[in-house]
Amino acid sequence: MARINSRVVRRSACELNAYANIDPTKLRYREEQLAPTGAAAAAKMAKNAAIPPEKLRQLRDAGRLPKPGDGPSKERRQASSFTALCVAQAANGTRGVCAISGGDPGYDETAKMVAEAALTIALTDRASLPAAERGGGGVLTAAAALGERYAARLVAAGLCFEDDVDLSGALPGSPDADAEAEALKAEMASKDAW
Repeated sequence: MARINSRVVRRSACELNAYANIDPTKLRYREEQLAPTGAAAAAKMAKNAAIPPEKLRQLRDAGRLPKPGDGPSKERRQASSFTALCVAQAANGTRGVCAISGGDPGYDETAKMVAEAALTIALTDRASLPAAERGGGGVLTAAAALGERYAARLVAAGLCFEDDVDLSGALPGSPDADAEAEALKAEMASKDAW
C-alpha cells in the first residue's frame, strides 16, 4: 500500500501545514512489514513471488479463487487484527512513535473507516470541519477534511490510537513466532497441493 499511502501522507501533511517549518523535499515515507524471523520473511516473499500469472488465471477459471463478494468467514475475521506503528524521526534524531490497532483490516476495519467518515460528514456541521476552517476544498485526505472528529468516531467504533509507544521492548502486536511458523507451514503445504 506504500505507493498509495505515501501520496496520502504527503497530501495530508501539505493540507495540515506540516511543512510550515520544514523543507517538504526532505520528507521520507516508507512502509515495512514485521516478521518473527528473517527466514519467515524470506519464505513469505518467496511464496508471494512463486505464483506465476498463468497459474492464477487457471485457478480463477477453475473457480478456486474467491469471487467478488466472497471473503473470509466471520470467525476468521474475528481472529484477525492489525497494528500499524508510525515512526517519525527528525533530522536531529528526535523520534516519536504511535500505534494504530484494530480488528480485521481488510474487511471489518476498512468498512468501519468508510462508514465513520460518511457519518462524520453527515452528522457534523460542515463549517466546523477542518477543510472548511482552512477554506480548502477539492481532493482532500480524511485527516485534512475530517480531522479530530473523525478520529474520535474511529476510537468510539473500536480502533485504538496510542501515543508515545516505547519501542525498547516487544513491539505492540508482535507475532507469535510459533503460530506464525505453523501458519507458514500450512500455507506452503497448500501451495504444494496446487
